[in-house]
Amino acid sequence: MVKNILDASTGNLNRTNAAKVCIEVLRYSEYRLNLTADAFPRGVIKHARAWMSGAMVYQYDCWSALNADGSSRQDFNGGVPTGMKPNVTVCKAGGGCDYETVQEAVNVAPENDVTWRFVIWIKAGLYEEIVRVPLEKRNLVFLGDGMGKTVLTGSRNVGQLGVSTYDSATVGVVGDGFMASGITIQNTAGPDTHQAVAFRSDSDLVGLQGLQETEITSNCLCKN
Repeated sequence: MVKNILDASTGNLNRTNAAKVCIEVLRYSEYRLNLTADAFPRGVIKHARAWMSGAMVYQYDCWSALNADGSSRQDFNGGVPTGMKPNVTVCKAGGGCDYETVQEAVNVAPENDVTWRFVIWIKAGLYEEIVRVPLEKRNLVFLGDGMGKTVLTGSRNVGQLGVSTYDSATVGVVGDGFMASGITIQNTAGPDTHQAVAFRSDSDLVGLQGLQETEITSNCLCKN
């Protein structure tokens, strides 16, 4: 992607320089990530943590260069669009919908499609499942029937064997452009357990409207 920015930067010196910085520091970041991966099988967690931190710094340097240029990104300032028609429906067994779980609907969404939104209508009900929107599932939209009516719930927490804070999220999103409206996302682990996340987003350009409960988000618009 950064190479594409560089190729398209003829005549824009600021953007050309920003892209060159990115190409350089992302190469360093890749090197540190490879060191991190090599450290895990050897159990050298201290070194892995240090190298991962270094990789993140390089990625921030790239972001900072592009952000300073000001011409290579358009921020998302809107909310969840209204009037969208669902591509698939989800409801409990016997409801006559396309799928009975949200994850099944996510799995059938097209991969790496940036031209249109794939809308999943999640009808009223309690959905006890862990939902993951992977990197290749872009521009997904979850539409519910309202807070407290459409409920996605889980109870993962750090106190469980093999579960980290990152893994504990009831809904975890990596695919860019995710939107959700009219849904309650909750983690019912309770105050007597360890860290427990309801919603986690690692993606870019995310819109949340009419959701509730705990969130860990980055570069997102959260609206209630």
